[in-house]
Amino acid sequence: MVGTTGCHANAAQLRGPEIGVQLPQTGYGVFIGCEHRRFSRVGRRRRLGRRDCRSGMLCLGLVILLGCGPDRIKVYPVNGKVLYKGKPAAGARIIFHPQGGSDKMMQERPVGFAGDDGVFQLTTFDSGDGAPAGEYIVTVKWTGGARQPSYGAADENAPPEDPRDRVRRKDRLKGKYWDPRKSELRAAIDEGPNDLSPFDLN
Repeated sequence: MVGTTGCHANAAQLRGPEIGVQLPQTGYGVFIGCEHRRFSRVGRRRRLGRRDCRSGMLCLGLVILLGCGPDRIKVYPVNGKVLYKGKPAAGARIIFHPQGGSDKMMQERPVGFAGDDGVFQLTTFDSGDGAPAGEYIVTVKWTGGARQPSYGAADENAPPEDPRDRVRRKDRLKGKYWDPRKSELRAAIDEGPNDLSPFDLN
């Protein structure tokens, strides 16, 4: 006789061939038209477990987003230009070092890279987003590379270049503007869009 625990039908009253299936490992019977309560409870627990997992992941994502966004210091768009003896210093790297301000501001180092025309946009968090308002010391490093402007062999404006620099990627400005303790370059960032005067190096 097949077990009928949890079923509303009485196996003894069934007519015709037996329609139950004995499960050898569990001892429970499964009947057509009967809901097995044990299996139903297990199914519900599994569905609730998957739902709880998805809800937990969603909450974690919201915590991360809410925790990061408001902590960012406000930044403002900054456009500038770097020249060497009047010509674009393409590929130069420009870093702004804050002088005073809040702890958050002092932790940031907005950076820009000069294009072929010497123009750069500062980035603090996202590409081209700008820099916090305040006073800065500016450092510049210009290494050799394909992004440099093409100077003629007899061009007196061309900075002296050691052939080994192409391998070592040394600063063509000889470190003159790279140390924030020695650089004389200064900039002020205002609240709102900023178009800085060109930095004309020599």
